[in-house]
Amino acid sequence: MKKPNDMLTITGGKEKKKIKVTRKAFEVVYEPLGYKLEDDPVADDETPVNTDGNSDK
Repeated sequence: MKKPNDMLTITGGKEKKKIKVTRKAFEVVYEPLGYKLEDDPVADDETPVNTDGNSDK
């Protein structure tokens, strides 16, 4: 489950260095500035998987 205080690794800025920020800080401050999400530990759990064989729908 995604929580506002989850720690995420993001990259961006002039140096393209990796920094760790909370999910809330990323969504509010860094995402609008063009930073990219490098590592999201919860994304794997919440990715929907289609198991009925009709993946084109």
